[in-house]
Amino acid sequence: MKRLILIRFAQCGYEERDGRIGSYLTEAGVRQMGRIFNCLIHIVDSASISIISSTSNRSRRCAEFLGAKFGIDYQPHSELLSSESSPYNASETLKVIKMHEHADTLIVIIGKDHAENFPAYFAENYLHKKDALRAHSICPGCAWIIDCQKPSIHSAP
Repeated sequence: MKRLILIRFAQCGYEERDGRIGSYLTEAGVRQMGRIFNCLIHIVDSASISIISSTSNRSRRCAEFLGAKFGIDYQPHSELLSSESSPYNASETLKVIKMHEHADTLIVIIGKDHAENFPAYFAENYLHKKDALRAHSICPGCAWIIDCQKPSIHSAP
């Protein structure tokens, strides 16, 4: 894997249909994901991309958006979901990422806890570079782009 891209899911709204509550990307969320796509299209090779997401509706909507833009399917993983009943677990997240490390670029759509805490864990436990990647707060619909070869990290867009 040359690049790991961690995207905090974009702004979503909720609606009720047939007695079930679902989510959708708001206009702002569509703009946020469009900006990410426009940034990523210049740095990734679409032939070697994998997209995975948590199983939250918000993450899946964003994965569907990017998958449609890149022309590939995404895979949801419950291990990437953090909630009150299932808190953030860095080691489980890393196991899922290792399952997809054959891709040159792995795009992972996740929630706030993962987006803010996982880069440092990834650096130490996958890249074997202690203190190499220090992430901070990241806005919804923004991404950390991790170059696994240098290693380095920067935000987008």
